[in-house]
Amino acid sequence: MGCLIFERKLLAFKYEQVKASIDSSEFMHKHDSAMNLSALIEARKREESLKMAIGINEACIASLEKALHEMRTECAETKVSAESKVSEAHQLIDEAQKKSTEAEAKLRAAESFQAEACGYYSVADRKLRDVEAREDELRRQIKSFKSDCDKKREGDNS
Repeated sequence: MGCLIFERKLLAFKYEQVKASIDSSEFMHKHDSAMNLSALIEARKREESLKMAIGINEACIASLEKALHEMRTECAETKVSAESKVSEAHQLIDEAQKKSTEAEAKLRAAESFQAEACGYYSVADRKLRDVEAREDELRRQIKSFKSDCDKKREGDNS
């Protein structure tokens, strides 16, 4: 009987050990579950935060891409406008050069006409002096003739 009591005490002791071990395991399980739940909640918070950050990043990227597209469009428009203005400027330069060439040709023609006119003027001036000299000579001759006529009349009258 002593063996049975001993065996009973041994089994009671083992039962208490197993019960303590189960209690400890349950406590550890509850603790681990609470830790896992806390970690899961924290992971979900980080996931939401990361999703929000990704959404913000995607919005920023979309905004930057839109701004880049607008800048490229504006740059292309500016380039086309600049090319058009450069083309217009070249046309204006060409027209100005044509007009300058025409003006130079007209100036040379005018200088030529002026030189020709100076030549005609010189010829006309020389002919005018010749005519004036002839007029002077004719006046002298007329005066001399009148004087001779007057002398002859006086000689005939006397």
